[in-house]
Amino acid sequence: MLDLIRDGYTQDGYIAAAERLHGELSFSFRPMLVDQRDALLELLEKKPARERSRYIALQLVKQVQEWDAQEPGGACVPLDVTHLKMLPPNLFNALFNIVAGYVASDAKPGQEPENASDDYEAELEALAAGASLGESKERRAEKN
Repeated sequence: MLDLIRDGYTQDGYIAAAERLHGELSFSFRPMLVDQRDALLELLEKKPARERSRYIALQLVKQVQEWDAQEPGGACVPLDVTHLKMLPPNLFNALFNIVAGYVASDAKPGQEPENASDDYEAELEALAAGASLGESKERRAEKN
């Protein structure tokens, strides 16, 4: 079955904790369309490296609908550019890579994704071809 990204479509995401790097993060997001991702990448190429994370954070604010990020005391962290840029770098990059369609979300503990083997195979094909996960899934669907 072909997965199309329709207007208003949201997806649940999860990033597992990485020991000594960052905690876990659950979120819902609107996946970026290919044109959105291409436009952002084109813009980033024209910007100095020190400004790129701000533009990525601006895009993430548009795409991420909600998250469960909390302060150590339990207060909810606002979903805005300032707080996104305060995320540990590996977590920031993982969030962008999922929203942009480069990698699949991690499976939540105790919850096996519906198409785990399909996603795994698609990810391997994407890595081998230098393509995104979404592009790899599209190619696999065209073959069927």
